[in-house]
Amino acid sequence: MAKPAPQVDNAMDNIPYYEKWQLEEGIPIVKTFFVQDLKKVELKPWDRTGGKGAFINMEGAEGTTGAYVLEIAPGKHTNPQRHLYEDLIFVLKGRGATTI
Repeated sequence: MAKPAPQVDNAMDNIPYYEKWQLEEGIPIVKTFFVQDLKKVELKPWDRTGGKGAFINMEGAEGTTGAYVLEIAPGKHTNPQRHLYEDLIFVLKGRGATTI
């Protein structure tokens, strides 16, 4: 005899998973159409990366692309990461090396 299926809360909330994930990361989320100076964006410690960061959600680009600012302290490094997508990096200040 089949067992009854367990009750599951099916509450739909219309919040995209990517936005939920950003909130769980615990860093600032900048939602704007234009950022005058990325070096002036408020950053907070980002445990997953080992640096300080903030997400940049450009209005009009929702669901097509994501961006973030990540500050790496001098002489330090980020935590290893794995991606299922392309990651394009622009260095705003400083120099260093990367290992892929």
